[in-house]
Amino acid sequence: MTTTQPDGTAPATSDQIDRRLDVPVETLTGTLGRCDNKASVLLALTGAGLAIVVPAAAEVDPPAIVLTVGGLGAAAWVAAIVFLLLTVRPHLSNDDGASWPHRSKLSRDEIHGRMGEDGRAGRIKVLSDMARTKFTYVRWAVDLMLAGMAFLTAAVVVAVIL
Repeated sequence: MTTTQPDGTAPATSDQIDRRLDVPVETLTGTLGRCDNKASVLLALTGAGLAIVVPAAAEVDPPAIVLTVGGLGAAAWVAAIVFLLLTVRPHLSNDDGASWPHRSKLSRDEIHGRMGEDGRAGRIKVLSDMARTKFTYVRWAVDLMLAGMAFLTAAVVVAVIL
């Protein structure tokens, strides 16, 4: 007799359960890589923007209001750069029990002893936490970049009007 689940489906085999744990690990690993790539591109764009704006502002003698509004825009971009740097900063916590920094502190015997353990659930937790933190930083950085662009645009408009 075959046992079925309450929803009428067959129970999962151990291979299916194993695969259910593999998919999130693979997905999260790829997601973290894409997040780091996005942060790197945004970091380059923001840095390039500052490299253009700051020298250009230094060559003119704008009114104080233009300097103030433009300075707020530049400050927002600098804050965005800080968040993007935090995004690409390596995660080296070794107290989570599932990441490579933790395993780097183990002896050979401890590593060998843990090879039989299924640590994927712990790894999913660690990777999920990392992804949430990284994407939060990227979101804040993008918000700051947009605010900075708004301030810089306002400074240009005020400079043209004055």
